Amino acid sequence: MDQKSKTILLIVVALAVWGYSALEWLNYYETDNQSVTANNTILIAPTKLITLQKKEAITLNLNYRDPFLNERKSKKTYNQNTTASNQNNATENVQKKEPIKVAVKWPKIKYVGIINGLGLLNIDSRDYIVKTNDLIKKITIKSITDNHVVLILEGEEKVFEK
Repeated sequence: MDQKSKTILLIVVALAVWGYSALEWLNYYETDNQSVTANNTILIAPTKLITLQKKEAITLNLNYRDPFLNERKSKKTYNQNTTASNQNNATENVQKKEPIKVAVKWPKIKYVGIINGLGLLNIDSRDYIVKTNDLIKKITIKSITDNHVVLILEGEEKVFEK
């Protein structure tokens, strides 16, 4: 067989495969539409009213170690059919607690110095060239001087000296 006849044979086979696939898709689409119309004609309207039953509260056993926080969770109960009024009543019954301030965990930061008005910072063993109001790893640079730099992380301000 020469090259030209092989190419023609491959084109014919490819067209046959694509044609078969197209027919299968069309048959699937037609069958799907027919089953929907057939199901619609067979359905009978219900004569009884359907009553919904209240579901019981679900208890989740969350007694597992959190891989990120290294803590154990406790059991919690959730009610599946809580309405908006139940949620409002529940929130009114809960005593309001003051938010607990969590200490900000600062990364390892070293202030190297200043060059042409730009500060040199080493944050977690990576060097950064920064200027005032820059944001690096959620740390905002408030001010830079020759001897120190003032940084803000999550609302907490800290001064790093040379």
